[in-house]
Amino acid sequence: ERPMNASVMVRVSAPDARQKIAASVTFFTTKLGSTVCSASGVIIATDSAASGDSWVLSDGGVFLPFLAKRMSKQSSKYPVMRQGFQVEVRTQDGKWWPASVYALGPPPGAAPGLDAMSRIISSQSGLQSGFVLAKGMSCRGELGVMALIRVKGKSLGKYGSGVRWLDPSCLARGMEVSILSSPYGALSEEIFANSVSSGVISSLLTPLSSVSSSEASGNLSLILTDARCFPGSEGGGVFVRNTSKIVGIVAGTLSHPTLVHSGTLSLVFTLSAVESFISTCLSTTLPRTTRVSPPPSCKRLSHHHHHHHHH
Repeated sequence: ERPMNASVMVRVSAPDARQKIAASVTFFTTKLGSTVCSASGVIIATDSAASGDSWVLSDGGVFLPFLAKRMSKQSSKYPVMRQGFQVEVRTQDGKWWPASVYALGPPPGAAPGLDAMSRIISSQSGLQSGFVLAKGMSCRGELGVMALIRVKGKSLGKYGSGVRWLDPSCLARGMEVSILSSPYGALSEEIFANSVSSGVISSLLTPLSSVSSSEASGNLSLILTDARCFPGSEGGGVFVRNTSKIVGIVAGTLSHPTLVHSGTLSLVFTLSAVESFISTCLSTTLPRTTRVSPPPSCKRLSHHHHHHHHH
């Protein structure tokens, strides 16, 4: 049950935003004159001195159409949102918490991988990222924009406890993972909150410049999984199956529009991407206690994982 508790749904709305939204978000709904979209997120622990607040990591793409003015290429703190904009976080127990967008942007640590991805996507390959961002967004992280959301007070801390982030050097192809997210959450939180989809880590997108070096795996900022991601799953936590160990958060999906049945791959930000983003915004890192550090503890994990298959 523990990973479930750290998983949240993020709901965003603003009055009269429909035209802007329709152009850039995969799905939305309209309630009482407001346009409502949703994404998923994970509650994180921080060591920040200023953390009398609770923090949620989520997808940034869902917020872009709600910006009052275009974003700069770097991560920006306190982005200015359009009038009447609201963001709320829904915890596992169905409670809603008013929140605000603290920072928005591509995680610096994932820049090389995201650049490589966007080159493939903008070539004539036909490959697309699963959600299209606001037109005119020439932000470097067009595929993967992250958001840091602030909920006043420490109250979310208890939901987020128990989750341990995996050091990227622990990750391996074939590792079984599950995405916990709230796809289509804006349409019905009762039905869709905390849905699970499963698969394996399909590929580790190691930065080419560091392939031969031993620290390459520690710099691993992006991975792909064949676990399905649906509109609204972006920002959801990717966990080692049946554990509360988190591999990363969903950065987006890749699909080939003409090969409808080829399915999709989900792009995932690992801990090193997440850390690069958090440290830029909060000048802090995730507490050591919330991590599964490299080798000794990984070995057990992968051993357990192979063991799994022999039954």
